[in-house]
Amino acid sequence: MRDPAGLLALAEEAGEGGGSLLQSKLASLAAEAQTAQAAATSSFEWRGIKAPVSQERVRVPLHNAAELAATLEAAMDTDGPASAEQALPQHDKLTNWYQEARAATRNAIKAAQTGGGSGAAGKAGAEADAGDLEDLVALEKALSGRILEGSLARGEVAAADAAARFAAGLQRQAAGKAAGGGKGKERPAKPEDLVRLTTTLAQLAADLEEHASHLGGRQGEALAAAAAARGGGYAAWRAYYQGHVALAAAAAGGGRYAEAAGLFRRAGERAAAAQEATEELPKSESAAWAALPGLQQLAALAGSYLLVACAEAAAEGAAGAEGAGKGLEGLGLAGGAAQQASSALYLPDALDAWESFGGSGSGKGARLFQGPYALAAIRPRPIMLDSAAGEVDYPDVSHRVKRRKTAAAAAAGSATGTFARLFGGWGGATS
Repeated sequence: MRDPAGLLALAEEAGEGGGSLLQSKLASLAAEAQTAQAAATSSFEWRGIKAPVSQERVRVPLHNAAELAATLEAAMDTDGPASAEQALPQHDKLTNWYQEARAATRNAIKAAQTGGGSGAAGKAGAEADAGDLEDLVALEKALSGRILEGSLARGEVAAADAAARFAAGLQRQAAGKAAGGGKGKERPAKPEDLVRLTTTLAQLAADLEEHASHLGGRQGEALAAAAAARGGGYAAWRAYYQGHVALAAAAAGGGRYAEAAGLFRRAGERAAAAQEATEELPKSESAAWAALPGLQQLAALAGSYLLVACAEAAAEGAAGAEGAGKGLEGLGLAGGAAQQASSALYLPDALDAWESFGGSGSGKGARLFQGPYALAAIRPRPIMLDSAAGEVDYPDVSHRVKRRKTAAAAAAGSATGTFARLFGGWGGATS
């Protein structure tokens, strides 16, 4: 049997022009060889669920996924773990193959339930009727579980790469180097990015645990326990990175040291709980057991940063108490007045230096007196005495006036003219 990959390579080398016919023949031969190899994929097994594969549209993507998985395992055995830039596209490609197989399986299930039809739908329905509907449902469940596990593996690769860059950034920061000095994959990761990654992983673990409830039996119980343990570990890492977010905000003046301490304490508690849950799992749960060293490291890191956050919170509280004490010391009446008097300088206090009493153009104000002025009571006139004086009837004191002044006034009245006497005082004053 010819190798489909080799035939496809020959088809690409044939190029255009005169080799177009050869290229099309080689492509058709490659498709036939791939279909013939896919025919060997008669079943799919996942966690004890073995479902037969009878549809051609399901066999081809499953065969491609199996070949890609075998290639990745061989490369890991020879070259070791690949970098995130190389591994992530491979994981995406593998997940796409499984999703294509699941989509074809769901179409076959729908066609079997509706009873088929004409054309392509009728053909799919005939293929589904040839198989067993229960086998199709089991195959769909197995593929869904495999996709969830593949998504978890892909997320763990991305989180591990970001965590390594974050730890390297912390080491550079502790050494006093620039945090952003790296290039490419060495650039430091932010704790907010790791919070998002671990949140996604925790959600995928919850979805896998829910999927296990639909399986039932011992396989479902074992899968649910493993998913719960892995989800607890992801939640612990999420709390740890949230603590770093709060710690960075507190260092920038946010005052969140107490919140950071609480998050680090929660991370340590969740790491211990996830470690206990993982140790109760069977050794066959290799993915969950692989996270055990990381959980132990997380417990130590959370304890260390808990002490840092508590120390910073205590120092911040002590500084606040000291500042409040200094502020209370200056609240005394006598001491405050004396301090204000000693700090106020006026023109008579510096007679040996010339200075304008109205200020200068440089912005220096006048020094006749500096406000605010001291409050003082002003003694006003008693308003009630003024009102009472207006209502007093004073006695007649005319009898106490000397007689010669009265006689002079009478003589002045008798000396007035005839016109004044006739017309009642015109031309002179009358009394």
